[in-house]
Amino acid sequence: MGLSTTDNISINQDIYEAPLAALQTAIIPANNATNITFLEWSPDNPKNSYIFVAFYSNVVVPSMNKWRFFSVFLNGKFSSGPYNVPPYLQGDFVCNPVPMVDNYFSWSFNAEFNSTLPPIINALEVFSILPMQNTYTDFNDVAAINTIRAQYQLKRSWEGDPCSPQQYSWSGINCSYLISQSPRVVTLDLSSNGLKGAISDSFSQLSALQHLDLSCNNLTGIIPDSLATIPSLQVLNLAGNSFTGAVPSNLKKKAEAGIIDLIISPSCNPSPSSSGKSNKTLILILSTAIPASVVAIATAIIIIVMRKKPNCQEMLAIIVPRKQSPRSTAAVDDELNIELRHFTYTQLENRTNDFLVVIGRGGFGTVYHGKLDNSTQVAVKVSSQPTAFHMNRQFLTEVRTLLQVHHNNLVTLIGYCKDRDHLALIYEYMPLGSLHDHLRGKYDTSRVLNWAERLRIAHDAAQGLHYLHTGCNIIHRDVKTSNILLGNNLEARIADFGLSKVTSNNSSPPICSVVGTLGYIDPESHRTQSLNEKSDVYSFGVVLLELVTGECPVVTKRERVHIVEHVKGELAKGNIDDICDPNMNGEYDTYSVWKVIDVAMRCTAETADQRPKMAEVVSQIDESLQAELTWRSKNVHTESSNSGLSGGVLSLSSMAPSAR
Repeated sequence: MGLSTTDNISINQDIYEAPLAALQTAIIPANNATNITFLEWSPDNPKNSYIFVAFYSNVVVPSMNKWRFFSVFLNGKFSSGPYNVPPYLQGDFVCNPVPMVDNYFSWSFNAEFNSTLPPIINALEVFSILPMQNTYTDFNDVAAINTIRAQYQLKRSWEGDPCSPQQYSWSGINCSYLISQSPRVVTLDLSSNGLKGAISDSFSQLSALQHLDLSCNNLTGIIPDSLATIPSLQVLNLAGNSFTGAVPSNLKKKAEAGIIDLIISPSCNPSPSSSGKSNKTLILILSTAIPASVVAIATAIIIIVMRKKPNCQEMLAIIVPRKQSPRSTAAVDDELNIELRHFTYTQLENRTNDFLVVIGRGGFGTVYHGKLDNSTQVAVKVSSQPTAFHMNRQFLTEVRTLLQVHHNNLVTLIGYCKDRDHLALIYEYMPLGSLHDHLRGKYDTSRVLNWAERLRIAHDAAQGLHYLHTGCNIIHRDVKTSNILLGNNLEARIADFGLSKVTSNNSSPPICSVVGTLGYIDPESHRTQSLNEKSDVYSFGVVLLELVTGECPVVTKRERVHIVEHVKGELAKGNIDDICDPNMNGEYDTYSVWKVIDVAMRCTAETADQRPKMAEVVSQIDESLQAELTWRSKNVHTESSNSGLSGGVLSLSSMAPSAR
């Protein structure tokens, strides 16, 4: 039975932008039936995964003591609900948060027992999930790009992830796609985009950037010295802007050394046929102390260039190409990459206020709080045993390895120090400390992580560990709650690779000394003195049990017992509440907790071949998180304002894809 209205319908936070015409028309079952079988569909490609979004709005003038409640069933199984139809002329939507794969779909909307009206539905939208050959773009690159977009109010259609999927990368952006790391932004072309004001400091946060084109805009002010800190930058085009002051000394030195092609010209006049892109000429403003022969040659080149490319005029300087090296490009880039991240010990003293604030201690040494020249906060890990790195060679090998590791859920290495007998690693600073401190109450005794937050932290950490194993062939060797650090929004990142080793690519397990922390060490690896990725899986299983119980790895309630044995004993009693951390006050979905306990017990199995890989662990935690979010949407109405999650609860809609 069809219903309609000509009035406007509004939906709060309609990320799917449903057409108004669809919201103005609806159907209800005929003859007061209690359900609508809205969709019976067999997809052309049953191997694809799909997300369904159903829209419903109230197009019926309300009646006294009448209301609609309905739940959603997908393929005959309960999917979500119950939902209350919103007030008159308002709408909402529901979707399955986890993509589904099947050769047949049937979606039904069933009235709840206490509903006095049948269900109502307006439209159904189907999203086919595109396969992602690459992971998500590096977190820091995404943050920098979004800041740049907001600062200059760019009108470009930049939606979704900047680099992934590769065929849908943002216009003006080129990315690197390496199996061993997340995509990185290597080219950013914002020429002729009407940029106004000063050059944003966020450009310098794009640490993998090689080509930056800001030509033919209305940029003013000084050229910031921070551009010289971009370690991989090769071409910087600033032609056609209105800068004041001299070229910063560090940038000028790099240009003179041939590391960067610096392009500067005071004006730019692109022709209408240039499609918004300015022609580029490599121009460098240098001192006048240049041999006359070089000037003559350069002048001839400029005349030729100006004849071919008349759009950029008033060329005031000369072309100085980057110096070429007989060594391979990869070797040069690797050397530059590591050298540009180098700090002297004196610099570390200045940036840590003479190592005033201690924020942690570990196997590598003491960790201090520091601040770089651009006010970026860092964690400085100073080695207490520099001779353990065999005259620094192994230390430099480790640094080169860490500089290649980039993932949203791994703490980023910013730089290093190798100055005489002083060795140090400089990491990004994680302001909310470690998961260990939150579980033990050291961070804030009034702040208790709820189960949804614990699951999100576990999911982040599992993804980081999975990347180490599959993308880098790295075994962490010291997975524990104190090595899981938290950002301002409780985003989790794996830290401390001081004990990590790069494994071989062959099938035989690497043999090396077994190290780690009491309570997290894999018993099998300890017995055999052999180490592989399943040793990390065991340690992560212990972390999961800590998240469930709130206990330390070695429980000391009555007598000292390992947390695995403690949970086994409680499982025999069959009461989930006796296992869970009492600080959560019973506010959790029982099925979600059971699922995590199950995967944790499999992670801590006696033998490595009985343990799952981290890919399966990530998948199981994701399913548990979805179950918890569904439960919370129905049962938890208020949350502490201190929650690190938006509103205390992650909405189901936030897990769905956004349109590009």
